[in-house]
Amino acid sequence: SHQFLGLGERVRGEWAVKREGEDLAIGSLEARIPLFGPKVVTWAGAPAWFPGEFSTGLIGVFATLFVDAGNAWFRGDDVINSRWSNGVGAGLNILLTYGTILRFEYAFHGSASNGEFIFDVGASF
Repeated sequence: SHQFLGLGERVRGEWAVKREGEDLAIGSLEARIPLFGPKVVTWAGAPAWFPGEFSTGLIGVFATLFVDAGNAWFRGDDVINSRWSNGVGAGLNILLTYGTILRFEYAFHGSASNGEFIFDVGASF
């Protein structure tokens, strides 16, 4: 079966790079620094018909620093000496109720002037 890097799984900083192979390795190291919360919030003015379990949730804001790397290869390829996709960056994660995360990130590969802004919903990996 084929594995693809750059379609469903991406390396931030090389968002447009596409690789394919029979095997895939991808990893991320991420530090999250809380700026606000997470804090439990309750919608006190919820209408009576609104289910109670949906009127309470967590919110928070986190600064992030990250490093990503990944590669896809075919069996028999020299994986160790092949070019791996990699990127570094920073961002802001906004935690909303029900586990929704809004991510605003800047990632680059090589030089910071050759970077990309990323807006995404959900955890990075």
